[in-house]
Order: sequence, then structure tokens, then C-alpha cells
Amino acid sequence: MNGALVVLGVAVASICLMSFIAHRSDEPGDCVEVQSSVEDQSSLEEDLEDIVAFVPLDEVTRILKDYLMYDEQIADTVDFIEDQKRFLLQEFRNMFWMQFLTSLLRCNGLQVERWQSRIEDAWASKPKFVRADPSIACGGLTMMVSRILKELPLEELHELLVQKKRHSRSFRSLLRVLGSEYFAELCAAVEGNATLHRHYFWAREQGIEVTFALELLRDLFVYLTEDLR
Repeated sequence: MNGALVVLGVAVASICLMSFIAHRSDEPGDCVEVQSSVEDQSSLEEDLEDIVAFVPLDEVTRILKDYLMYDEQIADTVDFIEDQKRFLLQEFRNMFWMQFLTSLLRCNGLQVERWQSRIEDAWASKPKFVRADPSIACGGLTMMVSRILKELPLEELHELLVQKKRHSRSFRSLLRVLGSEYFAELCAAVEGNATLHRHYFWAREQGIEVTFALELLRDLFVYLTEDLR
């Protein structure tokens, strides 16, 4: 099951990320419908809630808190995000294709502002770094993701996503968007953005695991667009 080992931890994060960096606007914009012949009328919001329901939240939350409080590499990553997030978010908000894809998410029933608020609240209430304690947490993002994945019912999640692809119109629409020229244009815009390139360089200079994070997202993309059957 190539890619299944990353599916949940990044699937939820990726969808939420698009919500979090969404262009704030009182007007949702014109909806661009993605056609599908599937009869299931569940919204993308309902699909996402179904996926989240498979997550053992207590265990995942415990792991996240352990790493935030006792892993120095994660603490450095958090500090970097705190310092740079305003500039990074502004770059994404200014991208036409990000605004366009956010509109697609809204049109498929995702409550973008609700998820944005959830993420902002979670970030604001995260525990602070206490001290480095390898007996509790170590290995940075790589080991944190590995520990979280061990808590997830991966086979059941894979089957859920297969069923969503077969029966959920909104989820199939999301997959079409990921494989569309619109998403390719967004990726090209990100790759060609000089400001984001500078921040990527600074992150690598400071030992932030951006390469691992990008590989994780690439694995997710391949899983969702090619391997999910």
C-alpha cells in the first residue's frame, strides 16, 4: 500500500493548511463546480469529519504535546514558524491560484473559516517548550510523525478513503482538483516565488526539517492522485 503510511497525518493537515492560508474575504467568490457522476451528496466538510473520526485524538494529542514540550528540534521549528508565519501567509494569500482553489473547497462544502479558526485556536493554545528530554521525545518531526502513524488504523483509513473516492462526489472532486492544471499552476507559483525560496533557505540553514515535510506532502499527493484505488 504505497503511500498509506502517510495518508492520515498529512491528509488532514494538507486540507486544513489550504483553509488556514485562505485569503480572508467577506465574499466567498464565484463557485467553480467540479463535475462528478457519483450520487453521494455528502459535502467535503462531512468527508473530512469522517476521516478525523478515525484519529485516536487523545493519543495523537499526547504525542504532539510531548514533542512541543520536550523536543528541542520541534521547539526550533515552532520558533521559526512564529517568526516567519506572517510573511509566509501573506505570500500565499496574494496568490491567485490559492484563492481560486480555496473557492473550490468552499463550493464543495468545506467550511474554510471554521477550520481556519480551529487551527488558529490550537496554535494559540499549544504548550510551550519546557526542556529537552530525549526520554520523552526526540528525533524532531521525523520521529514525531512516525510515532503518530503507529497510533493510526492505517488499513481502515485506506479503505475509508477508497470508499470516499467511489461514493463521495465532493471527495472525488477534491481528487480531481489535486490532479488538475489549477493545482499545477499553484505549485508552479509556489516554486517560482522568491520570498518563499528565501524562507526555505533560511529554514534549512536553521536545521528545520523542510525537506522531510516536502517529501511527506509529495508522498501524499502521489497516494491520493495515483495510488488510491
